[in-house]
Amino acid sequence: MCDRKSNLLLMSTLADSKRLAQCVAASVSVPLAIGLTGTLGSGKTQLTKFICEALGIPCDDVTSPTFVLVHRYVGRIVVFHIDLYRLESLDQAWDLGIDEMFAANCLTIIEWADKFQNYLPDNYLRLDLSVNEDGSRIACLTGFGVHGSATVSEIGRRWES
Repeated sequence: MCDRKSNLLLMSTLADSKRLAQCVAASVSVPLAIGLTGTLGSGKTQLTKFICEALGIPCDDVTSPTFVLVHRYVGRIVVFHIDLYRLESLDQAWDLGIDEMFAANCLTIIEWADKFQNYLPDNYLRLDLSVNEDGSRIACLTGFGVHGSATVSEIGRRWES
């Protein structure tokens, strides 16, 4: 989870979650994968909705891909929204064409990314979401690779300003 190379952000309200999503969207340069982790109800799909909205995709168009596994949205950039919750094997992820999505000039957002974290690209942003007893959320942002680390730094800079 979070370590000294991670940024830890407290989101007390839904408006804070939206602000984080706006910081993420403003910091993204493609190709980039964002791996979302957290328990059911931690806010993975809601954060994805807000990121997409900040990229010019109507929030109402963004739905959980739990049963269809992949959604494709087009806004300022192309976004693939993947849900790995129901997958049982890495072969099923391969069958989705996930490796092609990682290589494409787009943003790939993966819910339940911890199921196959060893399969994620070398450069990606991991966003671990947790819920406090008071309902507030904590987002732990960790960048992997040069591109992922730079993205975390940029998000942190935007969050603080």
